[in-house]
Amino acid sequence: SQARPAGSPEKQNESPRSNAMAYDITTGKMLDWAPQLNAAANAIEASPDGSTLYIGGKFTSVNGQPASRLAAVDTAGQHKPLNGGTPGGAVSPNDTVRDLELSPDGSTLYMAGLFTQVNDQERLRAAALDLKTQQVTSFAPRVDDESEVRTITVAADGSAVAIGGSFKTVEGSSDAYGMAILEKDGALRHTNLTKDIKNAGSMSGIMSMKSDSKGLYGTAYSMEGLFEGMFRADWSTGDINLMADCHGDSYDVLPTNDVIYVSSHTHDCSNIGGFPDSRNYHHAVAFTNKATGTVLANTAPGYAEHEGQP
Repeated sequence: SQARPAGSPEKQNESPRSNAMAYDITTGKMLDWAPQLNAAANAIEASPDGSTLYIGGKFTSVNGQPASRLAAVDTAGQHKPLNGGTPGGAVSPNDTVRDLELSPDGSTLYMAGLFTQVNDQERLRAAALDLKTQQVTSFAPRVDDESEVRTITVAADGSAVAIGGSFKTVEGSSDAYGMAILEKDGALRHTNLTKDIKNAGSMSGIMSMKSDSKGLYGTAYSMEGLFEGMFRADWSTGDINLMADCHGDSYDVLPTNDVIYVSSHTHDCSNIGGFPDSRNYHHAVAFTNKATGTVLANTAPGYAEHEGQP
């Protein structure tokens, strides 16, 4: 509800903000962009030309206008209604949107969350919107478990989509235990993605997924000794081709050409040649974007073994 520029003491130079804001990443100066959302925003995506910001979350209005959990806003902060292809009709997921991602060409907006319908069409926690027609597309994966889909990403060539969360099946298949690679129509692509990483249910799951030309990246959390680090997988086979098997939940991932950045509370990377377990949490860690060896056996008991992974 309030924000202050970089370097300002607490409670000084604060300006009102309503669940969305912008600032200059170089100087820390706050910008005037300040759409008013009446509840939390969970995700934001910019159009390729930067003229439109798509926002997903729990809100039901933007700048006092109806906008049910999904909205488009311009660079001045003005609401740009998504009309669902019909006059007066808005694109309205019936529950929280957790994540958004645009297709590489910017024509399609993918969304994930807790919803089971978008407008009057059944969409079980993942859906897509054609931004030209503003119609819900045929992308309709059947996420069978009631757990949320927390993250969604699109392959760099647009050929597939991946989802992650705490669900246990898609289309009834346990090949999608916590995460899945999907065809463009939402059908499950049967791969090895969950062969070695099995995080799902009430105590573990996949937190974030991103993609680039090198592959599919993910981060995980667990309260039962399962995988807690970062991985990169092959879109076609699901095989893991890079794994940072550090202990300590990992929340978000950002791959670049040479480095992968992860936000986390990592506290033990000893089995990949990193720092030993000291219960000193590292909230921002970075890894080379190539395998330099293999994962060693755990030095701390109680964790799943991934020895031998790249």
